[in-house]
Amino acid sequence: MSTLAAGSAPARRAPLRPSSFAAGRAALGRLAATAWLEVRLNLGVPAPWLIGVVLGGFGYLAVRTAPDATSFPLAWALSREIGQFAVLLLALLAASFAYRPIRYDMTELLDSKRTGSEELILGRWLGMVAGIAAPVLFWYAVTAAAQHLEGKGAVEPLAYAHSVARLAPSALLLSTLAFSLVTLTRVLILGGGLAGLAWFVLYFGHAFYPTSLRPDLSQNAPVILGLTAALLLAMLAAYQGRRRAKGAVSTYLLGWSAAAAAFGALIGAARTEAALHPRR
Repeated sequence: MSTLAAGSAPARRAPLRPSSFAAGRAALGRLAATAWLEVRLNLGVPAPWLIGVVLGGFGYLAVRTAPDATSFPLAWALSREIGQFAVLLLALLAASFAYRPIRYDMTELLDSKRTGSEELILGRWLGMVAGIAAPVLFWYAVTAAAQHLEGKGAVEPLAYAHSVARLAPSALLLSTLAFSLVTLTRVLILGGGLAGLAWFVLYFGHAFYPTSLRPDLSQNAPVILGLTAALLLAMLAAYQGRRRAKGAVSTYLLGWSAAAAAFGALIGAARTEAALHPRR
């Protein structure tokens, strides 16, 4: 005989939870979809291409006016001399990516779906990185083409690649700062203005902070990348925190990770500074 009482309904089975692997795979899929959407939005507006044209014009002038217009001196001039101005333009471009009103409508649409805050903002950040990479690559391509057309020697791709690698840490730091400030405050003037002030201090206030924090020195790339990681983790922790449960583990994990990244970067800066200026 059945053990169920007459007229009683069978007990419902609890829904099966997806495995950690399946959940991680789904999260990566949502992250990739968000990033691809942001890439299409960012590259579908004129701003990055206009900045690429402006920087390409400076690259062409560098080829025409440089006393030695071979690849290595040109690559040095791009990252060292023109690079300071390019970093400011890229930071303002990143601020515009975070501010455009279409972003708010898209965020509301994504908020209605089963997408975590971390997936949203990380996907948008990846789209921002692609958006600022496009004018940089266009700039270097125009310079290399101008060198070839002007007959200034053979084009050395490794020289230009090394120049991009020297420029990338400072561009990522200030672009992430501008993107974070505008995303969290939703005020373009405030976020872009503070990022511009940080650019001015970093590039023209060398006398007021240690040499190991200068973004224009390639030896400081690990420190600058560590600070960029700290900024990104802090933004992930702060962005739409109300969507998480109170006291969620992810909030504390992201917060402590941001603090650890900043602490590690500052320890690296202190060690570099001690190596540069040893005590007698």
